[in-house]
Amino acid sequence: MKLILTIAFGLLSFSAIAGFNEIECEGNNGFTNVYLEIEQPFPNTSVFKRMILSASTASTQEYFQYTVTSNRYNGFRNIVYQGPRLRLDVDLWPDFEPRWGRNYRAIFNSSDINNGINSILNCYFPNAN
Repeated sequence: MKLILTIAFGLLSFSAIAGFNEIECEGNNGFTNVYLEIEQPFPNTSVFKRMILSASTASTQEYFQYTVTSNRYNGFRNIVYQGPRLRLDVDLWPDFEPRWGRNYRAIFNSSDINNGINSILNCYFPNAN
């Protein structure tokens, strides 16, 4: 009985850790591979979110952290995440809301990588309905 309870609580704790990111994106910009994730805010009413950006080339890897806010433009079916020196514009077409299992195209611009040249990223929302 103890073993069953231990396994059940272990699985519950792993699922609590897993659902933390609001959006995850990856792609490249020339010779730079870009991976970013935006965490869900806590509490949910907070407008500020944390973005973690990883940019790597054949010889270097850099990490950046930003505080961003998001804006919804329902008429245009996109979500824009903005922060200091960066902008991530996620196109939700053909959906009105992010859906689980769907990949969306995004344009990412940051002055910290590749002198501000736009990157085309592939994004998904791991906790969408």
